[in-house]
Amino acid sequence: MAIQKYDIRRPESQGGGFEVRYWNPINSPVLNADGEVICIINRVEDITEFVLLKQQDSERRRINEELQLRTSQMKAEIFMRSQKLQIVNNQLQKLTQASLAINAAFSIEDVLDVITRQAYQIIDAHQSVTSLTIDQNWSQAITSVYLFDKYATWRQYDQPKF
Repeated sequence: MAIQKYDIRRPESQGGGFEVRYWNPINSPVLNADGEVICIINRVEDITEFVLLKQQDSERRRINEELQLRTSQMKAEIFMRSQKLQIVNNQLQKLTQASLAINAAFSIEDVLDVITRQAYQIIDAHQSVTSLTIDQNWSQAITSVYLFDKYATWRQYDQPKF
């Protein structure tokens, strides 16, 4: 037979109420000389402690699995954040180099050229364009263009005049 849950009443001296108990019924046949069953001895074993320990073990395993999952998620999160932090640190280093190069420029054209080249490297782009206008007069705009090596053949390209 299956394990039976059958609570027993506590004495009033122990607070009354019921106490959870688990029982394992054991049935043993009693045979006569001819091998026939003449009666069945029925008894039960109190296995409450065993069942409670199994439940605690199951709960402990569930908690352990949950903690392992959370640990894996946290490791992945830490790795992802460290990758992002490395990218930001690299960009900050490039920004520092850019500010030093801008401060060392002698003319506005040199400043635009430095900004264009440094921006291309900082944001990891294939091209970079910087323009400066004075008093919104685009006819006097100063422009600097930088193309990735893949587009090197286009660096000296001038738009055709019509």
